[in-house]
Amino acid sequence: PTNISPTELIQQHADNQSIMSSPSLDSSNGVKESIDITIFATKLGETLVPGLKAATLVIDSIFASRKT
Repeated sequence: PTNISPTELIQQHADNQSIMSSPSLDSSNGVKESIDITIFATKLGETLVPGLKAATLVIDSIFASRKT
């Protein structure tokens, strides 16, 4: 398996969510909705990132100690 940090995982998930939630309508309302979802995902990411960075450091150190 590839080494994916929790942050990347969340970002991928957010990307998938915004793609799935984006209406396939070409109306301006549909575009606005998808932008709102992207902004929400970004804000969610900003909220989670500090905690995820700490978690990533812990996970990285666990893996590092197992390798040696």
